[in-house]
Amino acid sequence: MKTSMDFRSLLIGILLTLCILFVLGSARATNPNLNARFQLALPGEGSNAFVIDTTTGQVWERHAFGGDQGTDFRKPKLNDALVH
Repeated sequence: MKTSMDFRSLLIGILLTLCILFVLGSARATNPNLNARFQLALPGEGSNAFVIDTTTGQVWERHAFGGDQGTDFRKPKLNDALVH
């Protein structure tokens, strides 16, 4: 039994598959500048915790044993204007 393949249909199928892969890939990386921007530092047990913005260098600190809790540690770190 001999089967033949239509070259035009094969080419259309490959191009359609590539287009779908490109669309899915671009939807995943909507804002690549925000990837790994914030780092959490926990130096050791019973010590303070730090959130570091690697773009601006700003640091938020949370004290381990009470202390000053007015450092905005738990508040959102980005404005909505920066995210979109």
